[in-house]
Amino acid sequence: MRTLIALAARRAFSASVMLVAAALAISFGAASAHAQAKAQPPDTIWACYIPRTGTVYRIKTTDLRQTCRSSKHVMFSWNAQGPQGDTGPQGPAGPAGSLVTPSGTPLLLLTGIYQVSQPLSLPAVGSATGVATCSAGDRVVGGGAFVSTIQANKVDISTIATVFSGPYTSGVIVQGQPPTQGWSVMMKNPNASVSARVTAICAAIGH
Repeated sequence: MRTLIALAARRAFSASVMLVAAALAISFGAASAHAQAKAQPPDTIWACYIPRTGTVYRIKTTDLRQTCRSSKHVMFSWNAQGPQGDTGPQGPAGPAGSLVTPSGTPLLLLTGIYQVSQPLSLPAVGSATGVATCSAGDRVVGGGAFVSTIQANKVDISTIATVFSGPYTSGVIVQGQPPTQGWSVMMKNPNASVSARVTAICAAIGH
C-alpha cells in the first residue's frame, strides 16, 4: 500500500513539473516576442539638448540611456513622421502636347485624302505644262495626267510623251502659311491638238 501511494505521488509531482515548465516556456516566448516588438524603431524620437555647447544627443532607445545625463540638459522629442498635410491647390493646366519626330519636327495629322484636277490643252505638234494644286496647307502625295477616251480615238495617244511628272511647290511664300503644293506634268504632243487633265492626290492636314 505504501509503495502504491509513493508511486502515485511521484507521478503527480512529475506532472506538476511538466505543467510548470510548459507555463515558463509560454511566458518566455511571449516575453521574447514583446522584446522584439520593442526593438523596432519608435514613432517618437527623444533627445537631450545641452544649452552650454548646443550639443544634442539621443536617449530612450534599447542601447542608450533613458534620461538626460544632467538635470541642466533639456529633454525634447519629435515624431518620426509628421501628420499628413492638407491637399494643395490644383496646378495650372500644362501646354497641349504634340507629336514630334526624333529631330524635333512636329508630325502632321492626316485627316483625309482627296483628288483635284486641272485641264491641260496640248497644242498640235507642241508641248504644254499643267499644274493641279492642293488646298493651302495640305500635302501632295501623288499625281499624274491622262487624255480622255473620246479624244484618244482621234489621235494616237501612244505617241504623246510625258516629259515630266512630279510634285510641285509654289514659289510664292506667304508669311505665316506653308507653301502651296500640287502635281506638275509636262507633255509633248506630235499630233493634232488634244486636251488632257492633270491630277493631284492630296492629303488633308489637320491644323
